[in-house]
Amino acid sequence: MKQSIYTEVTNQILEALKAGVRPWEQCYDGIKLPIRSNGEFYQGINTLILLLSLQKNQFTSSYWLTFNQARQLKASVKKGSKSTKIIFYKTLEVENEDSDEPDKIPMIKTYNVFNASQIENLPDDYRSEQETRDNHPIEVAEQFFHSIDAKLSYFDCIPHYSISKDYIGCPVINSFSSSEQFYATLGHEFVHWTGHSTRLDRNINTDDKKQYAYEELIAEIGSAFILPKLGIEPLINEEHAPYINLLENDHKLIFKAAAEAQKATEYLINHGQIH
Repeated sequence: MKQSIYTEVTNQILEALKAGVRPWEQCYDGIKLPIRSNGEFYQGINTLILLLSLQKNQFTSSYWLTFNQARQLKASVKKGSKSTKIIFYKTLEVENEDSDEPDKIPMIKTYNVFNASQIENLPDDYRSEQETRDNHPIEVAEQFFHSIDAKLSYFDCIPHYSISKDYIGCPVINSFSSSEQFYATLGHEFVHWTGHSTRLDRNINTDDKKQYAYEELIAEIGSAFILPKLGIEPLINEEHAPYINLLENDHKLIFKAAAEAQKATEYLINHGQIH
């Protein structure tokens, strides 16, 4: 009898682990540091302020411009856009009549900037690197993941599932090296989503390193189970889980994780639609 896709993929992963786990490879663009309109990187506290604003508002560009800088480029801030306040700091030197050394006076003021994704008609130079890729959506995968009643947000972030807020965050498809990598990552995060207490209740504990590694393994195997059902070859040679090597010598645990991954896959299939 022909073995199931679950057994086939599990055995392939087991063989890969026996041969030695490859280092984790990031298959998507990382969050890029904020860039001024002149191409220079922001420094100090402004870097943190802008990164927080990027995450909070789900902006997609690394570039930030003032209202006037946008106008000089014959571009315009989108109506209703809210600016992000950053800090301008420099030291003024003022002549001291009683000393040969000038007095140094710190000067701090704030000014407002807009992310390039809030601005229309900017030159192509201000497009994010991810926007230059041309990864095509795979229709059956798009329909499947969006038919599941999960909170899914696309923005410039590290792919993740937040168990406390019960939502999935993921970069857009052109942030990935290929369309297949994008859907493999979505599959991984959706498997995590099934572990919530209101679903399969896997008691996910990110504070326990080995338990977290076990959950990562479930998500990785689950993604490999889901992809063939969407007509995509499972990407079992690309590691999304940096802690899987903690489990490489515990083959019983691998098969236990595969059983949990199968439950997660079937849960997603029962709650989604594949056309």
